[in-house]
Amino acid sequence: MTLSAQDARVVIWLSVLALAGWTVLSMTHGGIDLGRLPVGAGATALAWGLVGGSALTVAAVVRSRRQAWGGPLMLAVAAMGALVAWSALSIAWAPAPDRAWLATNRVAIGLAALVTGAALAMATRDPARRFAIGVAIAAVPVLAWALGSRVVPELLAPIDDAPRLAAPIGHANTLALVAVFVVPGTLCLASQRRWRQAGAIILMLGLLVVAMSGSRSGILALGAAIAVGLWLQADRPAMLGALGAAVFGAVPAAVYALAAGPLTTEPVLGDPAGRRGAGLVLGGLIIVGAAIAATMGDPLAPAARRVARWLDRPAAGRIVLAATGVAIVGGIALAALVGRNANTGAKHVISLSSNNRTAWWGQAWRGFLDAPIVGNGAGSFPLTHIAERAVANENLQVRQPHQLGLELMSELGLVGLLLGLTALAAVAWGARRAGRAAAPALGIVLAFLVQAQLDIPWTSPAATIPAMGAAGVIVAMGARPQATSHAVGLVRIGVVAVVAVGACVSALVLWHGERRATDADLAAAADPARGAALAHSAAGSAPLSIGPLLVEARALASLGDRSGATSAARRAVDRQPDNPFAWECLVAVADTAQRAGAVQRWTRLDPHRDTTRVATCQPGW
Repeated sequence: MTLSAQDARVVIWLSVLALAGWTVLSMTHGGIDLGRLPVGAGATALAWGLVGGSALTVAAVVRSRRQAWGGPLMLAVAAMGALVAWSALSIAWAPAPDRAWLATNRVAIGLAALVTGAALAMATRDPARRFAIGVAIAAVPVLAWALGSRVVPELLAPIDDAPRLAAPIGHANTLALVAVFVVPGTLCLASQRRWRQAGAIILMLGLLVVAMSGSRSGILALGAAIAVGLWLQADRPAMLGALGAAVFGAVPAAVYALAAGPLTTEPVLGDPAGRRGAGLVLGGLIIVGAAIAATMGDPLAPAARRVARWLDRPAAGRIVLAATGVAIVGGIALAALVGRNANTGAKHVISLSSNNRTAWWGQAWRGFLDAPIVGNGAGSFPLTHIAERAVANENLQVRQPHQLGLELMSELGLVGLLLGLTALAAVAWGARRAGRAAAPALGIVLAFLVQAQLDIPWTSPAATIPAMGAAGVIVAMGARPQATSHAVGLVRIGVVAVVAVGACVSALVLWHGERRATDADLAAAADPARGAALAHSAAGSAPLSIGPLLVEARALASLGDRSGATSAARRAVDRQPDNPFAWECLVAVADTAQRAGAVQRWTRLDPHRDTTRVATCQPGW
């Protein structure tokens, strides 16, 4: 359906706003809210990202009101909408209902991205390609900040900087995935002569960030994104040339960044001035690398054409598969020589350590067996981990099993898993209908799915939003272009508006309660009496949370008010009777007569707790 010039301009501005919002959210701790006190900038980004995303969704649906939603889009929206509803319903039986509420908001922002991406795609020519290019451009400020935290650490490095590149998101693997998201768009730019150099430079920055993050799951996702781009998109020689130029440009800076002592020492020294010299050298190498990436495309063109012709051969797939096997075996041998448990720099990339993932997967599976149909409730895995772990390690309180399917099974049961698989089937349906035209968006979705088998992109809005937006583009492209009735369009707008208002209210109410609890937590350290008063008030603003009550109990205990502290801990137990942290607080503040029963319940919920650790009133998330 042809759009008027005014409608086309509106679509462009909505797209720009959506991508700019994702950029800001990504540079604000990725919108990651772990629900622990004190909450940080990620909580604010998640709340206002959901509000802004909901508003954009309504506006996009209004602009696409005349167009029919095809089968793939209807199925995807229905499945994701039902997943949001099921997650919200699980608040009723989750052991930590406030965490279930938070998890529901995270799924809701994914639904908003899905619908927004689909609605805007229906009003755009060649939407998959334009979406991928938009994501690549929007990611540039994130990549620049990440690399800038090494080049000028005194300005951009966080206080708790680590050898693995993680700023500004704060999580290295999520940052790596954001860098991977630039690949499909930059390959699209490489197919246009006038944008080829810009595409190669952005791709070089993305490759460098992935290397410096030390993310193994990010490298796997990178391989998937490159494979989809080269196999399904047109103008393979130009893409290979740009990719080769980007690799040549990234290698010098990557080698230095992974080898220079000031940049890789564990832990990174608190004084960033000690890294000033190494940062300046890295910055010079990045500039040189950008120049190499911009100029190497043409010299590599003949080789790129030969490789492209070779890839067209029937035997190419088998040869590539065999080469991959050799690389894996070689990597295993090299890892055995270098060391299995390296956690930084290049050694981390080739490490064979699962970093406890196999243990977490087993815990998630046992949690699923405890409640196979409905699950243990959204956001419940931290408590499942505590109940199912074999050895207590209070410094390793994981919040996700690092595998999306097992996370859905443990928290939302078979119902949640089937809803997730239905949404995935809708995307596959849309991709089959759309064909090669959907390849740029498919590369983003596939990269997300690859990392989701080993990590936590489902928890990070910075990763979820582009992936769900790309999924929306794909299912929209799978629709048969046709108009719909005015009445159907109005009903659709009404339903979306009602859901959007509910999402906004949910985001702001939860965030307001988190902020008040944080204020109380910070005040309690300096002025326990004021902290206790603020916590008591905050408990009313966060009726599902035990955080304010634990702060109140801790503050009153420090003031010597054992009766008041016990009362606050009792209210925490009443709110979340299956949460071991509530019972631990009661053990910490109660008198001897009440402590025995509390210890028994605490031990039952946390059977492998460290018995030498003194009980506290900390949520421990």
